[in-house]
Amino acid sequence: MTAPILTTTAALEAFCDRAARAAFITLDTEFVREKTYRPVLCLLQMALPTGTEPDAVLVDPLAGDIDLKCFFALMTNPGIVKVVHAGGQDIEIFWHLGKCIPNPLFDTQIAAMVCGFGYQASYASLVEALTDQSMPGSATITNWQQRPLTERQMHYAVADVTHLRAVYTRLLEMLETNGRRSWLDEEFSRLANPSNIEQDPMTAWKKLKVNRTKPAVLAIVRELAAMRERMAAEQNRPRKHIMADHALMEIAQHQTRNPADLRKTRFYNNKGKINRYGPAILAAVRRGLECPPELYPRLSRRSTRPVSKAALELLRILLAAKAEEHGVAEQHIATADDLKSLIRGDINGSVMRGWRHDLFGRDASRLCQGKIALVIDGGSVRIVDREQGGGQAVMHMMI
Repeated sequence: MTAPILTTTAALEAFCDRAARAAFITLDTEFVREKTYRPVLCLLQMALPTGTEPDAVLVDPLAGDIDLKCFFALMTNPGIVKVVHAGGQDIEIFWHLGKCIPNPLFDTQIAAMVCGFGYQASYASLVEALTDQSMPGSATITNWQQRPLTERQMHYAVADVTHLRAVYTRLLEMLETNGRRSWLDEEFSRLANPSNIEQDPMTAWKKLKVNRTKPAVLAIVRELAAMRERMAAEQNRPRKHIMADHALMEIAQHQTRNPADLRKTRFYNNKGKINRYGPAILAAVRRGLECPPELYPRLSRRSTRPVSKAALELLRILLAAKAEEHGVAEQHIATADDLKSLIRGDINGSVMRGWRHDLFGRDASRLCQGKIALVIDGGSVRIVDREQGGGQAVMHMMI
């Protein structure tokens, strides 16, 4: 299928006017971000419900005479559902370019996880499973900044949004049948939360592997990570171009205080980088060294305290049984960290709220408290209520 390429503001406004009367619109983007802090939008794809002409378009944001303002207005139109697949990065792009987040939003990858299609189902697999069609050969490893686009690129880009219409409508039917549409409200709300897009530089250190690091050193790590985050954003360069993670950790551990010491580091001895970033790095180290002990960042003891491997495996069995019973991906219900938190007695995690609590959290908590036991009965795992039946908790293994 071919689609027109919109390269002017007037053409885009005309399409957005038609789209404003649709019940939903499917969206996708192509971008590159290997050499930048933020993704560079190279192509925007949109499709309307069939029956309108043209029902799908490609928008070239790199064209000189195009303003995306009308598109961003469309994204916040409350009467139109915006349908994406694994749309986290698409939303990040819209937020950075237009300070808007599509609303109302529907992500088919998230919906598929509560409809029995496994964890993070690929778009191609959903198209095949729900439409009996197949996607064209992949064009993901390609230069989307090149112009003109090739026929293969355009065919691939259009298919990304035209098949999505059928995937969306079929998933809606399944959600209506299984009664799980409300389950997705919390998931979509989290996806559309700007706080998940705009990171506070002072929390950037939490994404680093810093286990067993002394609080005094961690204060330096925090300052270095914040400095790197700000500088990468200001210059629109990848974080690693400023300072790689292992270089950051080495500088923090050695508490590098002057240019001579910086030149002696294993991972940060490039003269050009030292001249360019050295003063900012050394200033960040000084801020970390001057941090009062009462303001040191600290790793959560709860998150690092060991848990029983046997207890963890027992919860995993319950999780697998619940996921199998309800046709929901295990990872969408609870992560390994969620299970560890339950074993440590945390009752405030996401697994203890909403549908996750009803489906898994309630019984998981009771299992941790010894109120239920698991048995294998007829080849399946079954819960035994110890409070009603009494006796010792036991798991009967059938071979």
